Amino acid sequence: MNDARPHRRPTIVTVAVALWLLIVAVAVALIVVRAVTAAVGPGSAHGGALLPAEVVAVLLYAAIAWAVFRTAAGSRRARVVLVIVAAARAALGFALAPLPLALIALTIVATVLLFLPAARPWFPRGDRAPRAVTRQPETIGWDPETGERILRQD
Repeated sequence: MNDARPHRRPTIVTVAVALWLLIVAVAVALIVVRAVTAAVGPGSAHGGALLPAEVVAVLLYAAIAWAVFRTAAGSRRARVVLVIVAAARAALGFALAPLPLALIALTIVATVLLFLPAARPWFPRGDRAPRAVTRQPETIGWDPETGERILRQD
């Protein structure tokens, strides 16, 4: 594999990773605050039904944090995962869970930073394996009696 990666992570990647970690931390804090408010607030008898949703959300943010750390290490696939997450947050941010506009904007900025020219050397393309060349047998004629192909014998 061609390891053309620089020895130090570019500053722009570090800034993008820091923004992503800030986004994850704020989102998890909002989830915890929402869960605690629902548990101790008025009508807390219904708060227990919200707990599994918060647990799933925190687990999803843990997976996002894992992708952020993999991106910091130079993983191209984790960077694509973050693009998908950013697109989903931008598209569904207002519809499903009312996210603050600042978090959506930070998500978009952090994702764009990972694709700027200064960040590209940190995510080198791997060497592609050459495709196996399969040679088709060459037809040199047809058997007049059976109609089958006559193949060249090498």
